[in-house]
Amino acid sequence: MLNDRGESPSLPARGLAVGVFDLFHVGHLRYLQFIRARCRTLVVAVTSDAIVLEKKQRPTAVSEAHRIEIVRGLGWVDEVLPQPASLDDADAAERWLTALSIDHVFIGDDWRGSARWRTLEPRLSALGIGLSWTPRTMEVSTTALRQHIQHGCKE
Repeated sequence: MLNDRGESPSLPARGLAVGVFDLFHVGHLRYLQFIRARCRTLVVAVTSDAIVLEKKQRPTAVSEAHRIEIVRGLGWVDEVLPQPASLDDADAAERWLTALSIDHVFIGDDWRGSARWRTLEPRLSALGIGLSWTPRTMEVSTTALRQHIQHGCKE
């Protein structure tokens, strides 16, 4: 039986996507579309400017407010919010995922096996929060776009 949105009730109720979404591109779009098809409510946590600066030691090209507006503007994302804390802080991550009533977290496959997720995965499991890895769009990345903008096309 499908619900009023044509979705199976067996899908996780609240799925979470986390990302910077700087220089929004087709890889970001496909990531969110992949997750949208796998949960009834899609919650997107956009990594804050402060977290990006701390972790990557450089600012984003697009402000946090504009990145949130871009993701919200897709129209099929149910909730968009600034990421409350770094996922490297497992205690804080547990608190905000629980506060948001997240049932399932979807993360890009490029993070599989990282120290962050080796720590978080068993903690999420203990809370009853599922974790799935999403495929990466290989032909595009924000890093490649930044390099293209900085150095021009070298085809």
